[in-house]
Amino acid sequence: MAEHIKVPSNLTVLPSAPYPPYSKVGNMESVFMVWYYQNRDRLKDCGRIYIPINWTGVYVNRRHGLGDLSDVQKFLDGLDRSKKYFTVVQFVRGIINDIKDLDIVVCGTSTRQFFEDKPIDVPCNPDVIIPLNPVTFPQRHPVERDILASFVGNFMSDRGMCRNKLKILQNKEGFYIRSLTSADEFIKIMERTKFCIAPRGYGPTSFRLSESFYFGCVPVYIWKHVITLPFEDKIEWNKCVIFIEDSDDVDVEKVIRDNEHRFDEMVSYGNKILNELLIHDRWPEHIYGSLINKM
Repeated sequence: MAEHIKVPSNLTVLPSAPYPPYSKVGNMESVFMVWYYQNRDRLKDCGRIYIPINWTGVYVNRRHGLGDLSDVQKFLDGLDRSKKYFTVVQFVRGIINDIKDLDIVVCGTSTRQFFEDKPIDVPCNPDVIIPLNPVTFPQRHPVERDILASFVGNFMSDRGMCRNKLKILQNKEGFYIRSLTSADEFIKIMERTKFCIAPRGYGPTSFRLSESFYFGCVPVYIWKHVITLPFEDKIEWNKCVIFIEDSDDVDVEKVIRDNEHRFDEMVSYGNKILNELLIHDRWPEHIYGSLINKM
């Protein structure tokens, strides 16, 4: 069987508040942990020891990584440097603690980031990019898609630079642009939507990509500085995603209307990759394959 490190219980806690709000339990670290215990016999071939820290829980519960992390560092400093490790990280900034002298493969959702148009180095860029997914999806209901494009969320936030562009779409015909009031509203609007506007969030990507595929929408990925997507060797992303770089001269409404004729084929491809690669019993296989290839 594969080996894993026993970590202190305070390093395996879940985030204090679920996100997205409809996703009631767990996160990507906890999902992989379950998969790991079900597949330990296979993982012994990867030659690495699993570190089952719930990085997202630790960092989110400590002021998103701004709190005291000395106990995390003490644990990491005590690891045997002669051995090889791997770990899974959902947290958008990756591993904040110092791991520079560890032989470790980090499987994470985020790469180099920019804030206020200035580049910052993510303390630990991932070796393997994994999709940013909710742990659970809500129940879907078949309804008429009478909304051309929507965004329900915090589009007034200064944290998401791309979201300022959404303000000018609020009164456009066929567009539904609102601040989030409840998870139920979000679900109902997604069920009625053809194109889901998915601006980058705190990091360079967004939960809305996988949410869009699940709800049968086409994501409109508004990006700035860097595009972060998993499985670029397996997925032709332009077949299921509309890419818009955030700039002053881009007409988001026109781009969406010009692609409306592609809706059915894009949804079909998006549903295919959701079921083959993105859902939670699929992306851990990508981690396994990547670990084998890195031996």
